[in-house]
Amino acid sequence: VMRLLRQLNIREAVIAGHSMGSLVAVELACSPAMHCTKLILAGTALPMPVSPQLLTMCREQALQAIRLIAKWSHNPAKLASAEGSAETLITQSQQLMERMHQENSPASLWTDMNACNIYEPDFDAMQQIQCPVHLIAGEADKMTPLQAAQSAATRFRQSQLHIIPAAGHALMTESATETLEVMRNILGSAA
Repeated sequence: VMRLLRQLNIREAVIAGHSMGSLVAVELACSPAMHCTKLILAGTALPMPVSPQLLTMCREQALQAIRLIAKWSHNPAKLASAEGSAETLITQSQQLMERMHQENSPASLWTDMNACNIYEPDFDAMQQIQCPVHLIAGEADKMTPLQAAQSAATRFRQSQLHIIPAAGHALMTESATETLEVMRNILGSAA
């Protein structure tokens, strides 16, 4: 990502990431070569542990793991959204992950989940981030629970936690309208 930003001569940016992407966003924001004007972390935990059972399943039974991840990423109790019912969103999420699994290395799911699991945040570097940090968390997130986002928020100098009611980990699909509203407010604010 940093190489692409350099090639495009982008030295200042709002950096955002969801789940594993939030870990990448933190690393970019900590880089002295990047001037981050706002940092947005959705569905995050710092660190981001993954259960040993899920890691094993990702390596040995990837399709079964994908089904569980898709299910755990959504809150079935969430009301139907404009995109469809929670069950439809779970099915679509699962199909997308299965397609990505087929198009990539059989080990890619395990590699990604393990990268989250072994990631060690540099809390000292995170304290040096000068820009406003916004964390967006789903109230019913099973993958990166709300408590993890609350804890992560304390690791930054200036952070604000935005909680999407009844949302699971798949914020952008399950709670698209609410998530978009929060993003617009963040991008439109000075802080």
